[in-house]
Amino acid sequence: MLSSCNININAHVIARNPSDEVVTSIQDGDYAELSCDDGYTGRGTAHVTCSDGTLDTTEPFVCFESCYLPDNYEFKDESLTEPVEDGLHVDIRCADNFPQTFTIKRSCNNGSFGTLPPCSKPCSLPSLDGTNLMSDATGDVVENGTVVTYSCHDDYNLNGTDDVLCLYGDLIPPDLPQCIAKPCSLPSLDGTNLMSDATGDVVENGTVVTYSCHDDYNLNGTDDVLCLYGDLIPPDLPQCIAKPCSLPSLDGTNLMSDATGDVVENGTVVTYSCHDDYNLNGTDDVLCLYGDLIPPDLPQCIGKLHIGQFMPDILIIEFYSGYI
Repeated sequence: MLSSCNININAHVIARNPSDEVVTSIQDGDYAELSCDDGYTGRGTAHVTCSDGTLDTTEPFVCFESCYLPDNYEFKDESLTEPVEDGLHVDIRCADNFPQTFTIKRSCNNGSFGTLPPCSKPCSLPSLDGTNLMSDATGDVVENGTVVTYSCHDDYNLNGTDDVLCLYGDLIPPDLPQCIAKPCSLPSLDGTNLMSDATGDVVENGTVVTYSCHDDYNLNGTDDVLCLYGDLIPPDLPQCIAKPCSLPSLDGTNLMSDATGDVVENGTVVTYSCHDDYNLNGTDDVLCLYGDLIPPDLPQCIGKLHIGQFMPDILIIEFYSGYI
């Protein structure tokens, strides 16, 4: 009985019988044609015949990968196209948009042309005038593969990526970061009786925040505060002072008080009394409460009753009377 032959299929090798069917074995006396997958070149005996269980091949058939040019390179012979078959010699140079002018001969060796001299383009860096940006670049042109790191001058925050890569003449990313003037954090107004027109606790540079007080308080200090590069000008917020009280004039009232002026601070208790010959009618202590006097009406001084000297047959009675 005659033996069939198994075909040792290596990577990317295809065997086809005379009917063009893909096979992995053939019968005694039959043959097969060996070929490679697309992108590969075969070397060795491509026509094999089975003879009593043995393939009559003198050299094993092996598929070698074809070669493609790396980016940024081209063939000197412009008629050549890719892929390049394994073992083929070609002249390679940088693409015409690169400054390098060398030409080098290379052969395709199982998918690779080997190490090639670099084809690269430098990058021109944009001017930083008027941007408040700084960089670690030492000039306005950097070589391919250089990473330039950007930062901002004082009083500015960086908005964007700080590292920019030069890749074959292009900056990645193409747009430089920006320097944004530092914003200002506003102090909490809890417990201050202050109000402001700000809509949050952070405002942009150049913003003017206007402060005011709740009812019953007067503003002490500047009502407008400017955000300037992260600092508030002035740095201290105004204060809300409880409204003082204006005291009524005592002229013509015969009243006296322990107040030292005609205005007293919130919470002050003013004590009233009368001149001699008068009695106090009403509350002697009056409280200043957020601009109002409690009670609102001052006490009054009522003239005292005096019994005069006895005259013969006449008792003289005098009155210092009236509400003054």
